Amino acid sequence: VSAVATLFGILPTIGSSVAMARGFHGKTTDERRSFIPSYIFLIISIGAISALVFYMFWSTISYHLSDEPIGLSVLSMACISLSIFAAGWGPMTSEALMLDGRARAFAAVSITRDICGACVVIASLYIWTLGIQSIFLGLAAVAAIDVMLGLRVIHPFLAFRLNSDAVRMVLSEVHLSVVQIFDAGGKALERAVISHKLGFSTLGIVGHSLSYETIAIAGVKSISRSIWPENLREAEQPRSGFPIAKIATGIIASICLRAAICAATIGYDIIGLLTHDKLNGAAYFAAAWILNVSISTTGFAAKAALYVDGKSKLMSTSIVFTRLSSILLLIALIDQIDAAALIVGALVSAVVAKIIIYRGISKYRPIPFQDGIVILQVGVGYLALATSYFYGDTYHDRTLMMMGWMAEALILSVA
Repeated sequence: VSAVATLFGILPTIGSSVAMARGFHGKTTDERRSFIPSYIFLIISIGAISALVFYMFWSTISYHLSDEPIGLSVLSMACISLSIFAAGWGPMTSEALMLDGRARAFAAVSITRDICGACVVIASLYIWTLGIQSIFLGLAAVAAIDVMLGLRVIHPFLAFRLNSDAVRMVLSEVHLSVVQIFDAGGKALERAVISHKLGFSTLGIVGHSLSYETIAIAGVKSISRSIWPENLREAEQPRSGFPIAKIATGIIASICLRAAICAATIGYDIIGLLTHDKLNGAAYFAAAWILNVSISTTGFAAKAALYVDGKSKLMSTSIVFTRLSSILLLIALIDQIDAAALIVGALVSAVVAKIIIYRGISKYRPIPFQDGIVILQVGVGYLALATSYFYGDTYHDRTLMMMGWMAEALILSVA
């Protein structure tokens, strides 16, 4: 249910990051009053259609996805439909705050929605004893909060008018939503392959490791969001050297390297302590995901140029090739190297995406290559991962390895 709702919820976002960067960033109040109502009209319309389709066809969808149809109560269906309907509001609000550099407001919005959603789930579970429906009520609560906070943030730009040019511009980015659905479906396929070939115990280890990737992505996004408005302004200068982007790239690479070293060494023992020695192997996957985050989230100069120059289809192309290469490598290598095929696929696909973006934008304008430090530190991180996996037999060994690789990371930072 969660996976299907996520797929339907991608549609109302309509490539929000690109649309907001082009229609909201650096615009006058009057221009924003022309763009925002048109954008809201689209996310409401597409959200309503997506929610209605889910509501009407859920029985058919569940019949094809499971051995027997999954029945949902009217309350659960209403909650999921509301979350799909409101799916575009959260990204729009986040982009508006990020592009205006309102970091405190962004943090307040994110924390408020998460806390309120969690409180509703806990109250539904322990006070009202609603069982599994508590999760769906939490989704509905977050959806309602997203709409209210969205209206609070963009109310200065609300007006009862539609701009046909703005509508066409937003719809021209719908391909981003399509490829995001493809990407989400690809991730589901990868998990199906792992469970089929290696069993649910391995899938559990991989799934647990992805929670640490989520934490890493959240931390890196906080840095990238803080520099994004300035990054876009740098991209508007044809011969920019992107100094802010270069500094942020170095910081992210350094942080990810240190986090990956910790995960690959003593992370094995920490995860073992947290999971009663059931999921220790998740540490090695977590280290790999963190290093790949360093690759996939950097390249700020090229990404900003894509947004400013309206070449967002290159971003879609990179997402498609990223997921395809990851899936194909997993299928090709899983019989030879087991779960390590997932790490190889993720690493290669992250590099492929970066190559596509850099080569694609270089056809339109000169962009300085600023990811040399990322490549160097990711290489060191994978060496630390390999040595810990093959030679870190005891906690003492892993601790010494962590200290040694941390010293190497310090030398890289100083250099």
